[in-house]
Parts: sequence; structure tokens; C-alpha cells
Amino acid sequence: MKDSNIVYKGLAFVGIFFLGKYLLDTIVNAAYNRISYTFGKPSVDFRGLANFPPVIKVILPMTIINKNPIGVTVTSFVGEIFYGNIKLSDVIIPQGEVIPANGQATLNLNFNIQGTQVINDIVASLGQTGTYSTLINVIKLKGVLETSMYRVPIETNLSLV
Repeated sequence: MKDSNIVYKGLAFVGIFFLGKYLLDTIVNAAYNRISYTFGKPSVDFRGLANFPPVIKVILPMTIINKNPIGVTVTSFVGEIFYGNIKLSDVIIPQGEVIPANGQATLNLNFNIQGTQVINDIVASLGQTGTYSTLINVIKLKGVLETSMYRVPIETNLSLV
């Protein structure tokens, strides 16, 4: 009788554990689906092209919309920006921000495009793939927005002009 009591308690514990995990996963997934983002018009500074090495500084505003009934803290964004398959730069958010419940916040993604490296990469790509496929490409942002609760993968096409 005592052994079966231990077995029942063990099974109850395992059942409660998996039920709790399922409920937590469901809550997190529902919250994850209630975070969206949009991008504003970038600020592009070409003054650095006169320097050596030449640099283009870009600030891309990213508005994060939180449709959850609780606030979410954005802790970081780590990503990369590409022109076709040519990596232009790493992209970061310099500091995090709390996005209020049912609110939004605009964060700036900062990145520098190294002019010399981009030109070298484009010339190398021209030699490998041909003119048309290298010069007619989109600018793509790929990265992960880290929040206090979950990670939001981001992959989108951008216009820098």
C-alpha cells in the first residue's frame, strides 16, 4: 500500500510538472505573437566617406509594439545587415528599453557601413556571380530582438533612402 502511494505521488508530480510547462509555453507563445515591429526612415550620414577608411553611419528607428497586458523589457538586438549576400555591418541597439503594456517604444538600430570593405566585396562578387545578380539586390536585416521573456527573430527587407 505504501509503495503504490509513492508511485501515485510521483505520477501526480510528473503530471503537474508537464501541465505547468504546457501552460507556461502557451502563455509565452501567446505573448510572443503579440509583439510586432515597424521601421521608420533611416538617418544616413555620408560625411564619413571623406575619412579614411570611409564610413557611412546609419541610424534606423525601429518601433516595437507590445499588445500584451504586461510590459516587456527589450534587453538587446543583435543582427546583421546585408546587400544581397554581402554583409554590410553588424547592427545593435545601444541600450534596452521597457515597452509598456499595450504600448510602444522606438529604439534606434545603429550601424556603420565600411565603404572600402563593401566596394571590395561587391567587386569580388561581380567576378564570381556576374553584374546583374550583384548589383540588383535588396538590403536585408537579420537578427534577434531579445526581451525579458523571449527572443523575437527578425528578417526583413529595408530601404536606406
